[in-house]
Amino acid sequence: MRLKIIFISMAIILIAAKSDTALCQQRSLFLLGDVQQSVNFKYQYDGDGTSYGKSRDFSSSDHRFEENYHFQIPYAIYSQHLLKGGLGVDLGFYQENFSSSGMSSGTGAGINFQYMIDGILLDRKPVPVRFFSGSARNHVQRDFSGSYDLLSDSNGVDITYKNKYVPVKASYSVVNSRTSGQSQDRTQDTENFSIRATNKIANLSQTDAYIYHTDNRSGLIGGGDSVRYLNTEYSARNQLTWNGAKSELISIYKYRDASGFDDSKYVIWSENYSAVLGRALDAGIDYENTHNWGEGQRELSYRADGWLQHRLYQSLSTRIAVDGRRSDINDGNESGYGGSLNLAYHKNLSLGKKLTLNFTQGIHVTDSNRGESRAKINDEPLTARYFEQNFLASPNVVATSISLRNADPAKGSISYVAGMDYWVEQVGTRTRLIFMGSPTINDGDSLLVSYSCFVNPAVTYATYNRGMGGSFSVLDGRFRLFSEYSVLNHERLAGRDDVIRLGSQHYYRVGFDGRTASNSFGAHYLNYVAMDDSHWTVECFINHDRPFARGSLSLYVKDAYNSYDERRFASAGTTQAYGENLLKVGALYRRVLFGFVDMRLKGDYANNTGGPVHMDLFSVSVNMQMTLRNMNIFLFSQVNWQDQGNYSNRNEQIRLELTRFF
Repeated sequence: MRLKIIFISMAIILIAAKSDTALCQQRSLFLLGDVQQSVNFKYQYDGDGTSYGKSRDFSSSDHRFEENYHFQIPYAIYSQHLLKGGLGVDLGFYQENFSSSGMSSGTGAGINFQYMIDGILLDRKPVPVRFFSGSARNHVQRDFSGSYDLLSDSNGVDITYKNKYVPVKASYSVVNSRTSGQSQDRTQDTENFSIRATNKIANLSQTDAYIYHTDNRSGLIGGGDSVRYLNTEYSARNQLTWNGAKSELISIYKYRDASGFDDSKYVIWSENYSAVLGRALDAGIDYENTHNWGEGQRELSYRADGWLQHRLYQSLSTRIAVDGRRSDINDGNESGYGGSLNLAYHKNLSLGKKLTLNFTQGIHVTDSNRGESRAKINDEPLTARYFEQNFLASPNVVATSISLRNADPAKGSISYVAGMDYWVEQVGTRTRLIFMGSPTINDGDSLLVSYSCFVNPAVTYATYNRGMGGSFSVLDGRFRLFSEYSVLNHERLAGRDDVIRLGSQHYYRVGFDGRTASNSFGAHYLNYVAMDDSHWTVECFINHDRPFARGSLSLYVKDAYNSYDERRFASAGTTQAYGENLLKVGALYRRVLFGFVDMRLKGDYANNTGGPVHMDLFSVSVNMQMTLRNMNIFLFSQVNWQDQGNYSNRNEQIRLELTRFF
């Protein structure tokens, strides 16, 4: 009955439709604009083949065909300034055929349908109201297995208060969804509420405030416990500027309370003051107060920093900084204080030459009185990079405590598995994550990493650091030589260092880089020596970009060799040394054919040998897009090969899509 009413309403709308000009100029009880229609045809093939050495092979394939019709029409009631919006309807048909080795094959067919109506009421008034309401029945396709239906209803409203001094926007939305066709179907209901407000007083002050609340409930249909996830966030930021923009004070307050998925709470209050005291003198003071609860840990932290910087003839900058901090953690605490001196010299020489030198020296004293020998690090940001050194920030990490989640809230519930989605490698006291060929983690994904690390529970020690470096460039910066050297020493002043031994470390790095009209290149050598870790690295790269009429060609080569001489804790009594080589080669060719076809050919090869993971990755793809009058055509084809010795995998994808607009 519901579908029948919708189709009758569509027919009435089509009969009564008027042009957009009439919609803007006329006034009537019900005004309609021009109908926008399109039809989309899509075919997609996915194939996967895996070989496990001498055991057995496994293969699967999936063919999908979709046909979608889209209809949209603008409307207004009495006048476009009273109430205007749009009505959209999508109707789709799908078919699929899948098969897998050792499993039953299958076929599927069905219908997708959704509608959405939105609008804005009194758009020129001080309090305009926006709304949307829709319902959808979508077919969710899963690779090489049976699919299921997702039914969802969504409704929401936004209210904006157009005030000269404090404009405010409030939003509320509800999404109810449920699955149909799975072995165990689920329901999920989500409510979101937010308020944003802004206040600006000339060039003196700007204040931004934000409130956000979400309530997410999910459960199994027909039984099972339901899960509820609550998240509430408040934030306020004020920026004061005076004295001709020479003085600035930034105040920030944040509060977050989450329960259900990750039970945690934090409160952050910070003040940042900076001022120009003269033509060559700057100063600043920073303060931060953080209160954090989560996963059995409670931490209350205070931090204060101050700095003074002087510039001499715009060439020599001298910066003096002091800092202090204290953290109360469960039944213990940790405090520290210190200072540093930094000198930076910049000189522009004749004939496009430039010289840069820098020197830094600092001391910091740490007093640790913890109740246990482990510290918890929550949500450390990390960008996943294939064939790169993805080191965690803290040393002495407990490898089994590592957990990953995606920084994107929409993907935050995905569970990543060690040994499948990523590998963990201990390099002396450092820990790195390897993502090569991960089925769920893509190159460049933003991740949040939580883990525990070993610390000395009762010790007082001083940290001395000194570093220097410089660079010399010619030809207006097109060619550069650079080097840097750093030394760090720990000295125990009181207590014990029987959990983590205090010691020293140093490293130096030298290299060069350059660029021409079509090429960029460079190389560097790094040598790192510490009590529990010694390694050196040689890395070089070459990039070539050549544009030409109606196209371009890009080539790249990057190679890095790492030699590790691990010296683990004395209690382990072992030393492991190995060399690891990482090679990446790729090409991208782009060409415009016949004036309307955008073609891209891409190939990438990556090789890792000598390390904990031996792997070859090879990928080729073809991407073509073209527009013929009212028709868009898209073709994509890609094949990936992955070889790990006794394990190999090949997967391919072909997608053809045609869209016709009316």
